Amino acid sequence: MTGCGRPGCGAAASATMGYDGARRAAWLHPLDEPEATGRLCQRHADSFRVPKGWRFFDYRRPEAARDVAAPGSDLDDLLDVHTPLLERAFRGAQAS
Repeated sequence: MTGCGRPGCGAAASATMGYDGARRAAWLHPLDEPEATGRLCQRHADSFRVPKGWRFFDYRRPEAARDVAAPGSDLDDLLDVHTPLLERAFRGAQAS
């Protein structure tokens, strides 16, 4: 498939997407990514959003690769801390 995977969109794909529901993470890669779940055109890749509390990684431009928080997320939604030691460390950093 070389076109955008969004229904009704006939544009050429420019990025691949993937996600891991268990880790609440989604990502975009350049078209050459072999482990992709789907393909998106430039317009749909640029407007790609994840659910609140999920992490989003944009690897399309390696020099600008980043973890982008979903709009409206706060630090508590992004931190998935399950040990008392890590929880104290992150709470201390959050207060700074």
